[in-house]
Amino acid sequence: LANKQHESIQELRHALGATHADDRAAIAREYEAKLLDLRTANEQKAAQLTMLTMEHERALLGAKQIVEAQHELELARLTSTYTSQIREIEARHRVYMDEENTKFEE
Repeated sequence: LANKQHESIQELRHALGATHADDRAAIAREYEAKLLDLRTANEQKAAQLTMLTMEHERALLGAKQIVEAQHELELARLTSTYTSQIREIEARHRVYMDEENTKFEE
């Protein structure tokens, strides 16, 4: 009877050990699956970040081109305005000089 009990205890210990090992293996598989999911999610986030970065760079380039075009237009407008003003001043100066020359001749 003692031998029988000893064998039963050994079998029970073996069964519990096997169950414990099975549990550990199942837990390890579960963590490996979670780790794989996290790696996959991380790779997806990295790809999204790369895409967003590229979109941001394109948007910045577009904005820069718009600002440069606006500056060129403003420069052309100012140049035109100043050129017109200079021509007007030159014309007034010619009229003034003509008037002065006429006064001098009289």
